Amino acid sequence: MPPGADARIGAPALRPLRKQMLMSENVVSLRGGQIPFQDSEPNVMVIAELERLLAAARAGEIVGIAGSYVHKDKVITYSYAGAVATYAMLGGLDCVKERLVRLALAKE
Repeated sequence: MPPGADARIGAPALRPLRKQMLMSENVVSLRGGQIPFQDSEPNVMVIAELERLLAAARAGEIVGIAGSYVHKDKVITYSYAGAVATYAMLGGLDCVKERLVRLALAKE
């Protein structure tokens, strides 16, 4: 079944996937301590990465995206769009999760 396909009877063969959800209001470290508010100044590293991803999407290199976002008020959201319903995407997200756990544990 191609990415974005819906297996339900009567559903369209392909549909774009796009979703954004609110996960939590409280962000705590893995060891239980509160994470302080971040400055409300734009983060140049975040901006550069978003611009890099946007350029790749405009060039047709990126056809699916999934991400999680930390907002300045400690709210966490996530979204996904495009060709994301693959085992490869799940594997990529697992790799990111493992890397983030290692970074969090190194800070503790």
